[in-house]
Amino acid sequence: MTPETFNAWLLEDAVERVVLVEAMADKGLGVDEPVYLSTSAYITLDTDVPANTAYLPAITDVTPVKESLSLEANATLSMGSIEVSNHEGDLDEWLNWVFDGRPVTVSIGSAAWPREDFQVIYKGVVTSLEVSGNDAFNLPITGSLQRLNGALNDQVDADDQTLPLALGEVSNVEPVLIDPANLVYQVSTRPIGGIIEVRDRGLPVNFSQNLKNATFQLGAMPFGQVTCSVFGDAGVSGVEHTDEIGPLIRRLATEFGPDPLSPDEIDYDSFTSFEAANTQCVGVYVDERENLLNVLSLLARSVGSAVATSADGRLRIHQLREPSAGASVMTVSPYNMAQDSFRVRSKLDILTTFKMGYNRNYSPSAELSAGVPVEHQRLLTEEWRYVTASDPALVEKYKHTKEPEAELTALQVLAESQAECSRWWSLFSQQRYIYTFTGFAECLQLQLGQDITVEYPRYGFESGKAGLIVELSKNWLDNTVEVGILV
Repeated sequence: MTPETFNAWLLEDAVERVVLVEAMADKGLGVDEPVYLSTSAYITLDTDVPANTAYLPAITDVTPVKESLSLEANATLSMGSIEVSNHEGDLDEWLNWVFDGRPVTVSIGSAAWPREDFQVIYKGVVTSLEVSGNDAFNLPITGSLQRLNGALNDQVDADDQTLPLALGEVSNVEPVLIDPANLVYQVSTRPIGGIIEVRDRGLPVNFSQNLKNATFQLGAMPFGQVTCSVFGDAGVSGVEHTDEIGPLIRRLATEFGPDPLSPDEIDYDSFTSFEAANTQCVGVYVDERENLLNVLSLLARSVGSAVATSADGRLRIHQLREPSAGASVMTVSPYNMAQDSFRVRSKLDILTTFKMGYNRNYSPSAELSAGVPVEHQRLLTEEWRYVTASDPALVEKYKHTKEPEAELTALQVLAESQAECSRWWSLFSQQRYIYTFTGFAECLQLQLGQDITVEYPRYGFESGKAGLIVELSKNWLDNTVEVGILV
């Protein structure tokens, strides 16, 4: 079935929609088995996958999942749920089943369609079975990103010390001494792109490096603290060093964490457009137990972006930016929305000054050798460097006199950091609003981060105005969607 055919079907009023749910559960045998549920009777054909399978028509409600991109550049997929009737007690055995952390797929279509024509509307994981009185169960569902909610790097040495992981380009990190007799230090758990320099109490020293083992060896006994700057992870092959945000996020999501995503679970269209526009040099050094989601968030947030799994279960990256009429995917008018549903949801604060931290010094030196040049001393003793963007007239107009707290990033280069700081300040130094409306079936295919044009006889939308989609909550059973746009 083509997308055009499916969209045309969504617009039909006199059709019975069937929701199919396929969840996995451990039913007590130590292996995961599928559970097939539906909103009304449905049996697959002998040519379907799965073949000749009856779905249990016990679903009584499907709570919409809300996708949102916050103004702090955090993308979230709020929890939805599937309500299953147990009025007769036929499903009491579920109390002994384990759904926790298992995948779930929700699809929609017609009872007359073969299974392959049903369209996936949500892929994620079940958090846990919930009991709703004696008559019903709930299966709360959340995004597949939850699979990455765990330790990024849990490799330890003989002393139970976490071995470090260097990503991108990192400055002045303190490596782990793994061979005191031979003065061998380790900077990462996988092959690296190279050691840029090694310092002893702030002064450069001679060394030899082993990129495959991510180690270096000093030529002489150090006098004090040893630090180094590194071109980090080069992939399993050892020849794939990158210091850009998109490639690093894709690598982390598919090669690290408790349950890595497969390459098929990456939305490459999303990443391709993002990576073409964002080539900034970044770096992160992890030398203690750290959550993978925190690292992904830091990398994306460095350029006002966020990662999230979409409703179809694929990893996407979204960047908060100026709405673009030229990139609009559709024009929405009162004809496409519920009556009187278009409204101002919130007025955003004006950003008069923005401050960003960049080029983190991971090991600020308390003691430096006397020979360290004065111009280098500040760089080696302070943890962060900063850039700001501001307009004195705007500060005075809005009476913002308090020094802003810096947004800490993984950016490394001054010019790139200043450009991103100015971009973010420019975006929110003018008055912005969030508008919401309830869209009809034709709006169900909208995606977070897309541009739309809205025409409406109020709020300055009379001739049409561009908006960036920052909120979506799709109700496939009643063919509506709650949409929030940044204008």
